[in-house]
Amino acid sequence: MVGRRRSYGYVAALSAVGLVSLFIGLVQSRVHLANVSMLYLLAVFASAIFFGGRPAVLAAVAAFLTFDFFFTEPYHTFAVADPAEWIALLLFLVTALITSQLAAALRRSAAEARLREHEAALLYEMVRGLNQAHLERGLQDLAERLRDELRLAGVAIRIGVGSYFSARGAAGDVADAPEDLRRVVPVESPSGRTGEIVLVRALGDRSFSPADDRLLAAAADQIGAAAERARLQHEATDAEVLRRTDELKSALINAVSHDVRTPLASIITAAGSLRRADVPWSDQERREFAADIEHEAQRLNRLFGNLLDLSRVEGGTLRPEKSWYDVGALVDDVLGRLRPVTETHRVVVDVPDDLPPVLLDPTEIDQVLSNLIENAARHTPPGTEISVRARRDGGEVRLEVADRGPGIPTAALARLFDAFYQGHDQGAPRTKGLGLGLAIAKGLVEAHGGRIWAENRPEGGARFVIALPIGIAEGDAVPVPRIGAR
Repeated sequence: MVGRRRSYGYVAALSAVGLVSLFIGLVQSRVHLANVSMLYLLAVFASAIFFGGRPAVLAAVAAFLTFDFFFTEPYHTFAVADPAEWIALLLFLVTALITSQLAAALRRSAAEARLREHEAALLYEMVRGLNQAHLERGLQDLAERLRDELRLAGVAIRIGVGSYFSARGAAGDVADAPEDLRRVVPVESPSGRTGEIVLVRALGDRSFSPADDRLLAAAADQIGAAAERARLQHEATDAEVLRRTDELKSALINAVSHDVRTPLASIITAAGSLRRADVPWSDQERREFAADIEHEAQRLNRLFGNLLDLSRVEGGTLRPEKSWYDVGALVDDVLGRLRPVTETHRVVVDVPDDLPPVLLDPTEIDQVLSNLIENAARHTPPGTEISVRARRDGGEVRLEVADRGPGIPTAALARLFDAFYQGHDQGAPRTKGLGLGLAIAKGLVEAHGGRIWAENRPEGGARFVIALPIGIAEGDAVPVPRIGAR
């Protein structure tokens, strides 16, 4: 292909000289022009631009001979009668040769610039492809691009223990290719050899050019860097998992060691006292011991229930059993059950009657709302107000639990929904519990596709907001909700 194109260049150069000669002959037959030989420079210049230096040199020599033979006296001979004509012809030849070389150099520079631009664009695409989230997909795309760019029969990129092949290069095709058609480019990363690129040329195809070698070297460097990034990212992820696991384990041990041993100690003490036969306990004292045992056992039951709920949240196994439910009925159920907890507070309820039903799991949202109301009662002084409000906001229903307590420390707002975190003020007495309630509430709400957040009220106190998607669009028929006991 290259040889045929070069032959076309020589033929085109001679044809250009012939055309210029015909033009000069027509012009000279009508009018005499000085320095008409300069027209041959157009043929030389065109040959250099379109076909390269060698056809341009041929055009320069052919122009020199043609002008001497046809347009220099004596005509139709290579002899020159006037010595001054020799000087003119030689100057023309030198000028034509210099022009041809300059034009050819310009052509080579332009071709080199286009090649470098193409290589830079290709390298950018390789880097962008290897920086995507899935390295396997990036290597697959790179193999396809190398196969198309270099016109190969097959490409295989092997990284570590994995192999990623182009669509037309199955593993057996690459592995079974003849050795004279195979080329292996090693891939190395800063941590050592990572893999290799296996290239298979088509039978009878050309060998690799210096430009191809540059491309393959750049591809190997980028693959090695991508493999090193993937390795470091994997190690960082493992380290982060181990760190968070250690933190969770330490927090769990610290919390459980206090919150489990305390009720167990109370149960053991009360049960041991009841078993003592040498002490005449009254019926009232026995009931008090039994009440203490029941209270601490319920506390243990809640504690382990929270741990189980947390494991479901962390494991992503929460599957809410949703149904259409009346939010006002849900609020009434929760407040009715928590009346002993909120009896020392003034509870304000604001739930519009026209609030649409919401697609939710009433048991789980009941747990979330109960946790927020219990927290409000526990962390605010007796006699203060606790408000429970609901409203529609676009495609959501927002439930709000607000209080008039001391509010949430600013430093605690960012970590308030983290497991085992208790956002009490420094120096304040430690509250009972593991700090799991809000973490579980967050998981339950997010399992419904909703959001939960906390903020301090400008007038004092804290506000917790639950935003749940309604599940119906504006104008849709409102389904019949489940109605809880009011």
